[in-house]
Parts: sequence; structure tokens; C-alpha cells
Amino acid sequence: MGWMEDNLLVPGETVLYRSKPKMSAVVAQMFLNWRFYIPIVGQIGALMAISSVRSLEYVITSQRIISGEKKAFGRYQWEEINLVAVEGVLVQQGFIQGFFNEGQVTVASMSGNNDLYFGRVPNPTEFRRHALAAIDARV
Repeated sequence: MGWMEDNLLVPGETVLYRSKPKMSAVVAQMFLNWRFYIPIVGQIGALMAISSVRSLEYVITSQRIISGEKKAFGRYQWEEINLVAVEGVLVQQGFIQGFFNEGQVTVASMSGNNDLYFGRVPNPTEFRRHALAAIDARV
């Protein structure tokens, strides 16, 4: 059980799929970034990238899609969208992201202005498949 299960889920809501960014892909992409080779900026950037990836979590429940991140000093920040308000799920992968099997997932809402953007999702096509299955089961 994680923080999301203890604090965000309503009674009767279950977790259908959980995903976290892979650390190996983040480290490999740091080597491709030019800032990594500048000593001080690279070290600060590497620490920020690693700490942000370790704290991200993407969850698909029986009622919502949630993106949560643990912030400094034990604070949490999350974005969510109800499955009944989802219009579609878009996956974008570049060449390097495809090599590491990660990508961006955009969950489009019916209102158009509450779209959710998930970056560095491992196996984004599987995330999309689970999201669409949850949407079909909900409707």
C-alpha cells in the first residue's frame, strides 16, 4: 500500500494499474544532455532528475487516472481525471524514448482544458491499453 491508496482512493475504488518511471532510462538520457558535461550544472541537474523520477507515480484506478509526485518536506502533489470525463489517450514516443520503451501520455478530457500530461511513462502503450480498458469497464 502506498500513499495514494491510503489518502486518495475513495471506498470501493481499486487500483488497476500502477507505473513509475525507470531510473535506467533517466540516467542514460542524462548522458545525452549537454548540461551533464558542465560539472556544477550537470551535477545539480542529475540530482534533480533522479529525485524527481523517484517520486513520480502514475495510477489507473476503477474510477480515475492519477499522476502523483512526492515533493519536498513530505508534501504531495497530484492531478487526476475521472474516467467518465476522458475523451482519449494519446501516446507520443521519440526515437530515444522508444529505445528505452518510455514516452509521454496525454489524457484528453471532454472539456478540452483539463488534459493531463504524463511524462516518462514506462511502456506507454501498455499504460494506454490499461486506461482504455478501465474507461470501457466504467462506461
